[in-house]
Amino acid sequence: MRRGGIVILLIGVIIALAAAGLLFFFLQGSATVNTNESIEPTREPRVEVIIAQVDIPANTLIADQGLLGSREIPESEVNSQYFTNVNDVLGKLAVANIRADELITNSDVTEPGLSQQIPTAEPDRPRPKAYSFSTNSVAGVADQIKPGDFVDIVATFSMPRRISYPTGRDVDDQGQVTVQRQVTEELFPTTKTIVQQVQVLRIVRPGVPEEGTPAPESTGPETDESGQPVQASQSGDTITTGSWLLVLAINDQEAELIEFALNTESDISLVLRGAGDTDFEPTIGATYDLLVSEFGVPAPQVLDPHLISEEDAFIPNPTFTPAPTRIP
Repeated sequence: MRRGGIVILLIGVIIALAAAGLLFFFLQGSATVNTNESIEPTREPRVEVIIAQVDIPANTLIADQGLLGSREIPESEVNSQYFTNVNDVLGKLAVANIRADELITNSDVTEPGLSQQIPTAEPDRPRPKAYSFSTNSVAGVADQIKPGDFVDIVATFSMPRRISYPTGRDVDDQGQVTVQRQVTEELFPTTKTIVQQVQVLRIVRPGVPEEGTPAPESTGPETDESGQPVQASQSGDTITTGSWLLVLAINDQEAELIEFALNTESDISLVLRGAGDTDFEPTIGATYDLLVSEFGVPAPQVLDPHLISEEDAFIPNPTFTPAPTRIP
C-alpha cells in the first residue's frame, strides 16, 4: 500500500514537471514572436531640398522655375548651405556651373547686380539698357509705381515759330512800295507719347537724413503744373512729396528721345500700364490744329481789333459830370 502510493506520487511529479516544461517553452516562443513583431527600427525623417533640374552655367540668372527641382534627403544630411524653398533660389545669379540633379548651395548663387536684371532682347529689337529718370509725385503717378511695372512716357514740347507781321509801307521816289515787317518768335505746345512699354527695374528714393544733419530748407507745399498745391486724396492716402529716381529698361533710341525732351525743358509725365498690357498704341499727338481738325474742338473766331480814331486819341474829351442820383 505504501509502495503503490509512492509510485503514484512520482508519476504525478513527473507529469507536473512535463507540463511545466511544455508551458515554459510555449511562453518563451510566444514572447520571442511578439518581440520580433512589435520592435521596428526608427525611420529617420527626410527633408526636401532644391536641386538643379538641368545644367545651369555660371553667370545665369535663375529666373525660370523650370531650371529647378527637388529631392528628399535624410534630415541628418541637411545643413544651412542647402535650400528648402524654391522661392529662395529664384532670382539668384549662379556663380559656378551647377550640374543637373546637383544640390544647390549658398556658395553656388549670389544676389544679381543691375546688369543681370536687365531684360533680354525682344524679337527684332535691341536689348534694353538701364537708364535713370528723375520724377515726382505728380509726374510719377503719385508714387504708385513699383519695380517690375511698365510705363509709357508722354512729353509736351514748346516749338518755336517765327511770325512776320506787316507794320507799314514805304514808298520811294520811283513809287516802289516796300512793306515794313516785324519778325517775332512765338512758342506753340505739342504733346506726344514718345516711349511705350518701359519696364521699371528699380526705384531709388532719397535716404533718411542722419541725426545731427540739418534738415533741408522748406520750399513750401508741392504744387502741380497749374501752381495749385498738391492735396491728399479723399480716400485717406497721402502723397509722397519730393523726387526720386526710376531705373528704366530702354534702348538707345528711347534714351535719345527722353534726353532730348529733358534738355529742351519739356514737361514729361509717366503713364502706368495695367498688368499684362503689352499693346503698342499708335497716337497722333496733340496740337491746337489737331484738336480742331481731328477731335472737333471749336476754334475761337478771330475778332477785329478795336480801332481808335486820331480824334479820340489826341483830342481830349470833356469831363463827364455825374448825373444826380435818381430816387426810384
